[in-house]
Amino acid sequence: MKRQFYKIFCTLFVVCMCVMQISAYAANSTDAVEESKEMCADIEITPHADIIELRTRIHNGVAQHRHWNRTKQCWVEPDWVNS
Repeated sequence: MKRQFYKIFCTLFVVCMCVMQISAYAANSTDAVEESKEMCADIEITPHADIIELRTRIHNGVAQHRHWNRTKQCWVEPDWVNS
């Protein structure tokens, strides 16, 4: 009788521990997702590579171009290049 009671008690104990771990894990994982969403809302996305634009103009009847670095706010080439 004691042996059967011991087996049932141990089985129930193991089942309860497994259920508690699963529910605790589920609660923690949703909290972590919510926290990461809140943290990401404050982050501003910035480019890692420079953004280069091609600028063109007509100077004395000649088409010219030059590259403008939008990230650094400066010209890439020192002078205008005839197209």
